[in-house]
Amino acid sequence: MAAALPFITATAAVASVVVADKARKEAKREAEKAQEAAAAEAEAARVELEKQTRAQEEQARIAAARLEEEKKQYEAEQSRIAQEKATFEAEKAALEKKTAQTAAELEAQRRKIAEQESARMTAVRRGGRRTLLSEARLVPELGLGSEEVKLGQSPVL
Repeated sequence: MAAALPFITATAAVASVVVADKARKEAKREAEKAQEAAAAEAEAARVELEKQTRAQEEQARIAAARLEEEKKQYEAEQSRIAQEKATFEAEKAALEKKTAQTAAELEAQRRKIAEQESARMTAVRRGGRRTLLSEARLVPELGLGSEEVKLGQSPVL
């Protein structure tokens, strides 16, 4: 048995080396699998990152296009508002001018009526209570003049 002990020991040592070698190979395979899985995860992460980057770039492009469109709309709206304001100011000025003109016409008409009323009152005071029978007697103090005029007719000038 003493002679068998070195053989058993040697066999156990060889078995132990074989088991260790097997374990080392298995660990190496596990490490390679883990490394391949990590590489695959890294590639998937890189692809996902590129996908997200493209999506963000697309969103940024869309946002920039939308911003540009809104800027154009804003400028068009500002232009329209400025045009409406100019039109409003022109209409306002025209209305103010027309109002002033109408007020001047009304004032002139009021003066004319006042002058006519004053002339009528003067004629009543100077010529009596009756009104003039002829257009020829514009100034009552002067009388009818040299032309003969029938009652109710105007002299021919």
